[in-house]
Amino acid sequence: MKIAFLLRGISGGEGKRINWTKCKDSIQKAITDLSVNNTVSVYLVTYIHPSNYDLAKFYNPVKVFLLPLNGSTQRRTSIESIKYLANEDVDVIISTRFDIEFHSDVSEWNFEWNKFNFLHKELTHWDRKFVSDLLFVFPKKYIPEFITAMELEDKNPERPDCDDLHPIYKHLVDKVDIHFIFEEYTQDIKLNFSFTRYQNNKPIYTIHRRI
Repeated sequence: MKIAFLLRGISGGEGKRINWTKCKDSIQKAITDLSVNNTVSVYLVTYIHPSNYDLAKFYNPVKVFLLPLNGSTQRRTSIESIKYLANEDVDVIISTRFDIEFHSDVSEWNFEWNKFNFLHKELTHWDRKFVSDLLFVFPKKYIPEFITAMELEDKNPERPDCDDLHPIYKHLVDKVDIHFIFEEYTQDIKLNFSFTRYQNNKPIYTIHRRI
């Protein structure tokens, strides 16, 4: 299977709360683990900053797309990043962030490759059908539906003051087959908005912010 491993969003820059070097070894291990039984190609979609060269040198991506930070938003960058993959020769897309640290072998996660995989429900907001927007895994055939869903949320956001994709489930639930990689979790929130989530007392991942 040919997998596009897409890293998107803020990766660094002066004054930014994300530094790509913090999680690079964990992300690279995920790519390596997935490559054992698949062909994995890395794609980077991020903003222009001084460490772009080092970033690309480390990940050795098939393609790098650099966007100006001014005027960009999380949703618009996510939309553009998926559009860039529309003509690539891949079967499945894994789209995630530069600040995620994985705590287990990602290749052993409970993916269903023919479905649209959300990482998990946002349990404290599931009454509004919010889902995690940290990682999406889906077959290439779902690119049109995913782009449409993101554009709908961007035009009429459920939370106008919050530039996120947590509400996107409602735009996809009747359009694609959906699977949740993890059904239950507990959370440990640290200072500066970093947090770790667990399943059965074992850490799944950590999001590192304000490095």
